[in-house]
Amino acid sequence: NFLRALADEGFADLRHPEQWEMDFMLNNEYYKEYEAMVDSITKAVRFMESISPSRVTNLQKADFYTSHEALNLFYDAAQTRQVPRKAGFFNLSAHMVWLGNRTRDLDGAHVEYFRGIQN
Repeated sequence: NFLRALADEGFADLRHPEQWEMDFMLNNEYYKEYEAMVDSITKAVRFMESISPSRVTNLQKADFYTSHEALNLFYDAAQTRQVPRKAGFFNLSAHMVWLGNRTRDLDGAHVEYFRGIQN
């Protein structure tokens, strides 16, 4: 929900990189590189808009998708619900949950959990 709120409020708008200012980065060794990247994006957007016959409108919003390894079954089970108008159960903590090296035992509880969810 936090990422969705940021995206809806224009944080991802490429026309306004000043909204990306992150004070915690000021003393970071990579801050100069970050500033250069923001300047490069700003110049690219201005160029695209200068050669386009109409305003470029698909730069204002971004879709975020999240994923994690379902390592902690207590957490993931607590995030699992039935969704209205859809059959089955869904893990609502991510768009995609996955099995990894630590959770892929075919006879284990993680694989059994995955058998019961739709995402």
